[in-house]
Amino acid sequence: MTLSIDYLWWAECPSHEEGLALLRAVIAAEGIDAVIRRVEVCDESDAQRLHFIGSPTILVNGQDIDPHPVASGAASIYALTCRAYQRDDGRMAPLPTREWLRRRLSALNTS
Repeated sequence: MTLSIDYLWWAECPSHEEGLALLRAVIAAEGIDAVIRRVEVCDESDAQRLHFIGSPTILVNGQDIDPHPVASGAASIYALTCRAYQRDDGRMAPLPTREWLRRRLSALNTS
């Protein structure tokens, strides 16, 4: 099964390039068949239309890779902002860990 991945990003988020490299590395290491479509979110209208909660957002077959995303605290959940991922130890970070991403992609690849 080929995974359809939308990688939503905002140019002012400093972690979007590192996030894409991490995603590509995990896909390659796990041998996952996937097509990545990069989607730049340029303004608040895009953020609302795309249900963008922050950069980077990874959608797999239309589903957010994080089953419990953390909102940025903005007035609207959808906004031009950097995203926060909650790590296994409870800390917040701009990107998920390689292991967390591997587990989520593997789970979505078999469902």
